[in-house]
Amino acid sequence: MSRLLRGAGTLLAIAALGAVFANAAAGASPAQLSVTGKPRAVNSAYGGLPVETGIAASCPDEGVVCTGTASATGPGAKKSAVLGTGQILVSPGISQNVTFNLGKAGRKSLASRGKVKVAISVSLTGPDGQTVTATNSGTIRQLKKHG
Repeated sequence: MSRLLRGAGTLLAIAALGAVFANAAAGASPAQLSVTGKPRAVNSAYGGLPVETGIAASCPDEGVVCTGTASATGPGAKKSAVLGTGQILVSPGISQNVTFNLGKAGRKSLASRGKVKVAISVSLTGPDGQTVTATNSGTIRQLKKHG
């Protein structure tokens, strides 16, 4: 009897989840990405080397946080390499510029070359479960040392 009840409870839970996802997909608005400028390195008081991607992300005001990733590829030691990746969280009803830190390979490549051509890719999943992607490219220049 307990197996039957457990099975029925599982079926009810699956049906409830299915209804939630069906409602989210039917009435939810998609997340949006738009290219607003060129990528560039910026100073940070927290360490690392942040890169502004030149892409703005906005999440509809539907009570669900939009999540995604950003990555930069460019010249590596012998071939094209991933220079950095980062997670994106956009609160509901908010629009923000996407920024992430360059990884060790990216900082090393930038330090040796002084400037690096990069291709940036940003993916964002909205409350409707759909993923939107935007790409941008440009040159990131080494920041000048102050002080």
